[in-house]
Amino acid sequence: MQKSFWLCVAVIVWIVLAALPIWGQGVTADPLIGALAYSQFDSLAPNQVWLLIDQAEYWAIPRDPPPNYYASVQTSSASALRSILHDLIDEHKNYKYSTIDTPEEEGFEVDTWDIIALADAHPDSSHYVLDLYLNGTFQRQDKGVMFTRHYDREHTWPKSLGFNSESSPAYTDCHHLFAAYSSYNSSRGNKPYGTSTLSQGLCKPTEANLERGGPSFCNFRFAKVWEVWEGRRGDVARAMFYMAIRYEGDAQDEPDLELTDDLSRIRTSSAWRTQGEAFMGLLPVLLEWHQEDPVDDLERRRNSIVYLFQKNRNPFVDHPEWVEDMFGG
Repeated sequence: MQKSFWLCVAVIVWIVLAALPIWGQGVTADPLIGALAYSQFDSLAPNQVWLLIDQAEYWAIPRDPPPNYYASVQTSSASALRSILHDLIDEHKNYKYSTIDTPEEEGFEVDTWDIIALADAHPDSSHYVLDLYLNGTFQRQDKGVMFTRHYDREHTWPKSLGFNSESSPAYTDCHHLFAAYSSYNSSRGNKPYGTSTLSQGLCKPTEANLERGGPSFCNFRFAKVWEVWEGRRGDVARAMFYMAIRYEGDAQDEPDLELTDDLSRIRTSSAWRTQGEAFMGLLPVLLEWHQEDPVDDLERRRNSIVYLFQKNRNPFVDHPEWVEDMFGG
């Protein structure tokens, strides 16, 4: 009797444990996307985050950079570090912003929708993504198919501030493209990131998800800036730092992107088209956000997934200490 009781308890415990979402293993992806064969990419590293494909196969997504990825980096001076990092992440593999795949075609062509579906996948829910501003879950969209509640591809560095042509790799660079609730994406527009001295802005509340966010956590829309809620401020800041190092205006269709603390320099005029230089910010606020919201596993996983496609990484996710060297002076 007692033996049977403990056997039943053991079976129940096993079932419960099996049903619990395992951090990093609960991410599911479309089997077609999985068919891209991650085996084509770099050999797998230790300390891996897992993707569950079609409830059967596991593809490992390294959370850390490949061995020796940063072997060439020298931190002896800010100028040397900037030059080396730029060369390291420059000339990444580009993907189309959107493609149209028909059932008659064999396979499909990867575009930014596909990459974001994996990069922003909700860690616990199959076929859902977690968006940047609302912190909400959304049914994964396939190449722009819209649902009643849908997300857009948010250019955290607005395309009107330096690259409004899809021929520019900055337009489709998924290190700064995030899934974002369409309503909030429209509210943000092309406002730079910052805070305001005004007592109140228009609160755009978040949803509670992954033990963060909720109605009391707001994005704020002010007349001239957009303030990101506390849980994703660091992600946005490090995306801006990446863009400022990646794009130096040294190739065709690539602007020179720079961060500034001067709102008057951030404009949508044609000046950047003729001068080749475009600005975003606000830099002091981004530095604060970087410190307030440190890198977490979701951001590390996102960095690695984008890397598997583009073959370049955001160095400020892998080495957040370099932010101060590059931008803190």
